[in-house]
Amino acid sequence: MTAAVVTGAYDGDTLYVDADLWPGLIWTGSVRVKDVDAPEINGQCEKEKQWAILARNYVRELLTNKTVYLTGVENDKYGDRVVAAVGVPSADGRRLDNLTDLLINNNFGRAYAGGTRESWCGADLTPPDPPEETRDPNHPLELYDDNGNGTISCSEARAHRIAPVYSDHPAYPYMRDSNNDGVVCE
Repeated sequence: MTAAVVTGAYDGDTLYVDADLWPGLIWTGSVRVKDVDAPEINGQCEKEKQWAILARNYVRELLTNKTVYLTGVENDKYGDRVVAAVGVPSADGRRLDNLTDLLINNNFGRAYAGGTRESWCGADLTPPDPPEETRDPNHPLELYDDNGNGTISCSEARAHRIAPVYSDHPAYPYMRDSNNDGVVCE
């Protein structure tokens, strides 16, 4: 079991993490949540795209800056991330809940064992209602994520004249610091 801090989520089933691989050795990368399929941000229809944003926001609210536990870590077929079961500490801290089960039980995903994905566009499931409160208009994603994909790119940061972005800037957690030096878009 590997402890990892969730730094963000691309969608409901892809997390960005800093994982403790060994004392003093942190791996930063993407984790595809095992055994679940969530709607895609770049989906095939507007329904899927909106559903994907709800799933992504659910995961972000639940896990950003929290420690999760990765088990069964394997290389992903695409090579730029890993696949793992993700254990989420329960509210009382006495057990680990499986993120796959949380996504499925809250209607943000469905069981997936590989192969061809089913379409979300014709799914007879109903996307969860969006929360009644709206996102803070001063939230970094509202201010700088122009394409609504859940991350802030260097081109977006430059367009908003916030580049270079340092680790103490509110946009930093939503960006990729590939060399882990605390500065993005140098």
